[in-house]
Amino acid sequence: MRGRNRSFAFCFLLFLCLCHLFASDLIRIFWVTDNHLKYGDPVLEERLEWFIEEVKREKPDIVIHTGDAIDGKRGREYALKEIEQFVFYWDQIPDSVVTLFVPGNRDIGFGYETAEEDWLFYSGNTEKIAGSFFNRIVDFQKGSIRLRFILVCDFSRTLNPSALTCWLSDALSVNEGNRALFVLSHSAALFPTITDLLKTVPHREVSVYFLHGHEHGGLGMMLQESEVASKVWRYLLGGLQDGYYGAAQTVFQKMLPFLVLPPFFEEIIVDASGTMTHRTIRQP
Repeated sequence: MRGRNRSFAFCFLLFLCLCHLFASDLIRIFWVTDNHLKYGDPVLEERLEWFIEEVKREKPDIVIHTGDAIDGKRGREYALKEIEQFVFYWDQIPDSVVTLFVPGNRDIGFGYETAEEDWLFYSGNTEKIAGSFFNRIVDFQKGSIRLRFILVCDFSRTLNPSALTCWLSDALSVNEGNRALFVLSHSAALFPTITDLLKTVPHREVSVYFLHGHEHGGLGMMLQESEVASKVWRYLLGGLQDGYYGAAQTVFQKMLPFLVLPPFFEEIIVDASGTMTHRTIRQP
C-alpha cells in the first residue's frame, strides 16, 4: 500500500511540474485602450479602477495601453489633473508586470493642451526616436517565447516621417529568436506603411500583429484587416469608456438598456509558436 501511495504521490508531483512547465510557455497580455479619464466623472474613474484591480489580481505578464488615457478636452488645467488621476491608478500595477503605453490624440495631439513632455515618465526614452519620445522597441522573453513590441507614437506633433520609416524598417527586420512581432499604435494610420515595409523584409517567418484603438466600437477586439500571405493582422479594440454616455447614462439605462455596455478589456495569450488567441473580459 505504501508503494502505491508513493507512486501516486510521485505521479501527481510530476503532473504538477509538467503543468507548470507548459503553462510557463505562454505569455499573457492584458490590452486596454481609450478610457478617456475625465476629471470629476466617477464612472470613468471606476472603470479604470476596475481594470487596474483585475491586473493586480491576475498579474499578467504584460499590460498594453494604446492611448487616449484622458479626456483632455477642457483645457490644460483639467488635462493635468486627469493625467495625475491616471498615474494614481496606473502606478498601482505590480512591478512584475511589464507596462507598454502609447499616447493617443487626446493625450498629446494637435488641438489638445498636453504634450509628450507631460507623459515622459511613461516613455522609457530620454531622447527622441524619429521625432518622438514614445517610439521604442521592447523585447520580452518568457521561457522559450520571445516577443518584440514596436511602439509607434502616431499622434506625436514632432514625428519625422522619413526617419520613422527608416526606424520601422530596421525594427521589423530584426527577427532573431522572436516568435511574433506586435506593433502598438493609437490609430490605424501607419498600417499601410507597416505592410509595405514587411514586403521588403527578407526571410521573415514570424507573425505580425498590429494593435490599435482610437475608432471605438464597443465590441471587444475585432479583426479589421489581414494579409495571410504576409502573416500580418490588424486588430481594433473598443475603448474602456465605450457604452458609457456621461450625463445621459441614466436616460439610456431606462429607455435603451441594451446600449449600455459594461467596461471591458482584452486578454491575449501567445504560445510557443507565436500564435495568438484572445478573449474579451467584461465587468460582471
